[in-house]
Formats: sequence, structure tokens, C-alpha cells
Amino acid sequence: MSVFWYRRSSVVVGEFLDKSHETWEQCLENISAQLHDQASWLEEAIIRETLAEPTRVVQLNADLLSTLEPTMDDLVNYTFLQLAKHFTRIEGISYTFPTGRYVEYERNSHHPGIAWRQGTYTFEYTPGDDLNTTDCKIMCPPSTILTSGDTHQFSVDDRTGKYMQLLKQYPVTRTQENGYRRAVESRAKGSTIWTDVFIMYSGRSIALRAAKAVYSHGLVAAVAGADATLDNLSGILAEIDLARTGRIFIMDRKGRMIASSGGLHQVIGIDFKGQPLVRHDLPQDSLGKLLAQQLFWNMTGDEFIMNATGYLIQKHDILNRPLRRNTDHVVVVDQVRENIYSAFGLRSGDSVYEIDWIIVNSQPLSTYTGPVQDMIDRQLEEHQQSLDHAVRLAFAFTAAFVLLGTLLMALVARAVTRPLRALETDMRAVANFNNDFIDQILEGKRRYGHRKIREIKDICDSFTHMAVGLQSFSRYMDPHLVQTLVHKKRRAVLGMAKADVTVFFSDIAGFTTMAESLGPEVLMEVH
Repeated sequence: MSVFWYRRSSVVVGEFLDKSHETWEQCLENISAQLHDQASWLEEAIIRETLAEPTRVVQLNADLLSTLEPTMDDLVNYTFLQLAKHFTRIEGISYTFPTGRYVEYERNSHHPGIAWRQGTYTFEYTPGDDLNTTDCKIMCPPSTILTSGDTHQFSVDDRTGKYMQLLKQYPVTRTQENGYRRAVESRAKGSTIWTDVFIMYSGRSIALRAAKAVYSHGLVAAVAGADATLDNLSGILAEIDLARTGRIFIMDRKGRMIASSGGLHQVIGIDFKGQPLVRHDLPQDSLGKLLAQQLFWNMTGDEFIMNATGYLIQKHDILNRPLRRNTDHVVVVDQVRENIYSAFGLRSGDSVYEIDWIIVNSQPLSTYTGPVQDMIDRQLEEHQQSLDHAVRLAFAFTAAFVLLGTLLMALVARAVTRPLRALETDMRAVANFNNDFIDQILEGKRRYGHRKIREIKDICDSFTHMAVGLQSFSRYMDPHLVQTLVHKKRRAVLGMAKADVTVFFSDIAGFTTMAESLGPEVLMEVH
């Protein structure tokens, strides 16, 4: 019975899986979509935290300028300590003043070509309209080595931040830079703005800047800025686990790449020397800093990026949708390519100069269905093993019960057959009218076991009574005659037969007189 149930269960499960194949595939896709959606929450949290650091730095420095009014030496020193000790994800921290004066510490550790320059930090200083450095005698270089209107880039002491060697010098109008102009234009809202992607003057980093204007008596006192590089942002995306199996990338509303877990080469144009290419559609001096040639999604040459973005634009028009979390974001399965995509919007605020990005995660569907299927297979295997174990136990218990039953039946059969065989032997002896054997039965020398079985005991008692009756009967008739009657297996009836016989009559002399003088008990003993 157990074997039949086991085999039937396997057949039923197999038939169910065959009939529900499509439903099972849909179930796997739904589970994958939920997992992919949960993963997008993590991506958003990581990116928001990365972008929150420049915003915090800008707000902190804006508060510092508006409340404490520090000296330039204190401000430069404080800027270095911020960059070196506290905000390790920041590429650079800067201050731009309306006079054209500019101070920035820049980190080298986020640069792809870190070996090009010794030291961990560089110091950029622009004296502005005049060369007055009397308010910055310790941290700023002397006016004798400065040129008005030029930015001077120095190596610094990594412990103190003090300038050391002049690395290069180039002309630039700092108040015309993208970050300064946008921050001043956003005065009404007093919010932190973000710039377009630009090439830092070191030539080795691609960054975007968070900036906020500080006002004193209704006039611009300074603009505080903090830079985040795209290579650092791309590196953070690459550290997410799902970046190993697919592609996580960010693009703006025009479809231009911002960051990619595949590397910076999927974000900006790079020449044969590894240098970023420059946009030439805008004059350099119109925005101050050089704008990098950002790649559009269809220029990356990456299969994950191109397939995902093309599908999402065609099917869901993601460039023109808000893609708000929980209301409008997209998680969809590409049945043809067997990929799964998610897209959601990321905005830093409501102003025109805020970040407005789309974060996309493109993964092979097997990234989720494989582990889910493996987990289910493991569970099924565990259940199968449990079922096999149960069947083995059932077989073991069944065999034990059969063995025990056989043993009990053998004991019962032995208890029944032993007295019956002895009884059979005795019956044959009685049938042959063996008086000695009958005497043994009467004397109790013949045993039939303990005779605990009531029916066997009744048979044995009846046989004993019959043997006693036959012996008693033979005392009053010729034993040979009794034996003849038993062998004939016929009843004794009155009748006659002709035969030649010899009849002998005898008498005991004096028997009558003797019988009259003896008592009955004594007379019975006379033979």
C-alpha cells in the first residue's frame, strides 16, 4: 500500500507540473519582479546617500560663511580638514567670491590616473581682481608668485594642507562658471543647485558640482561648492552585488549617461590617451569650465544599456515620465531577451537646476529565476528525501510486523500441532487396541503439552475418555472381538453366522460354597 501511494504521488506531482508549466513561469517572473523592485530601493538609497554628502558640505559651509565670518586662513584650513578628515566621498570643496577670488582643495584619490601626480590633494587658488593676500598669509601662496585672474594649482602637504609646489597655471573667470551663475540665479529659493557634468581643471576627473550662494546685506558674499566625480559614482554602482551579473546605470532626461557600473568609458567620450573629450557646441568661457562629451545611451556600445533603454523608451516612454517611486516607476520583464529592467526617477528638488536622473537596472532574468528555482529544487529535494525516508520506514515497519506475525504464527502452530501429533499417535495405538499404550494413557504417562488452547484440551480429554471406555468394554468381552469391531468400523448388532467352533465348558470345584463364605470385595479379587 505504501509503495502504491508513493508511486501515485510522484505521478500526480509530475502531471501537475506539466499542466501548470505556464503558470509556474509566470510565478517565477512575478517573484523576480518583486526581488528586482526591492533591489532598486537599495540602489536608490546608495545613490541618494552618495549625493547627500556634497549637499551637506555645501550647507555646512554656507552656514559657516553666513554666521562665523571666518578669516581666509581659517576658511582655507577648515576646507582642507573637511576634505581630508570628514567627507571622503567628496572630490573637491571650493569657495568662489564675487571679486573672482577662488579657493579649492581637490582630492586625487578618485582620479583614474592617480599616478600622474604625487600627493593626495591639490590646492587651487585664484587671487581675483587684485593680488591682496594679507588676509591669508599662512595657507595662501604669496602675491609674488601669483598672476591676477589666473588659477594656480599647487601640490600640498598631505598633513597640513599647506601649498608646496606650483604645478600649473591657467586663466579662467571664476564668476562665469556654471556653478556660480546657477547658485546666484537660484537665490529666490535659497536652494542647493547642481551643475552640468564638467571636466575638472586637473584634466583627470569628470564631475558635477553642488553649489549654494551665501548672501550678506542682500549681496552675494560667496558661493560654496562641493564636487562629486562620475568615476567615483560609477565605482559605487560597480560595488553593488547586482553589478556583477548585469548593468546599473544613470542617465539624464535627455538620455545622456551620468554613471555606469560598467565604467566611466560608458559615460563620457575618451580619446586614445585616456583623456575625456570636450564638448565644442558651447564656447568654453560661456560656462567657465569645459563640458565633457557625455555619451548618449545608444552610443555606449554596451548590450545591457542599449537593450534596456531602447525597450523602456519604446514600451514605457521613460524619458518623459516622472517615474516616481511607488506610483510611476517601472519594473518589467523583456520576454524576448529574457531580461528584467527597472527604471525610477531621482530628483534632488523642484528647481530647474536640480538633479533629474533616471536610474536603470538591467539584469538577466536568470539572475533571479536561477536562485529561486535552485531554492525550490532544494526544498523539493528535501521533501523528496523526507518522503523516501518515510517510505523506507514504512517498509521497515511492514517487514518487522510481517516477521513478528510469522514468528507468532509459528509459535501458535507449534502449540497446536505438537499435542495434535501426539494425539494422532495415541489414536493409532488405541485403534490397534494396544492395551499397554491404553494403560499409559490411563496412568497419565502420556502428555499433550500444557494444553492452554481450550479446543485442544477438550479433544484430548474426549480421547482419554474414549480410551477408558474401550478398555472397560474389553474387560467384559473378548479383546480380540472388541478390536475386530473397531477395525470393521461398524456398529455391533445382533445376528447369526455359521462357523465351525469349539466350545469348552468348565466349572471350578467348590466355587459356590467359596463364594457364599467370602465377602464381595474379596471375591472380586479371586482370579
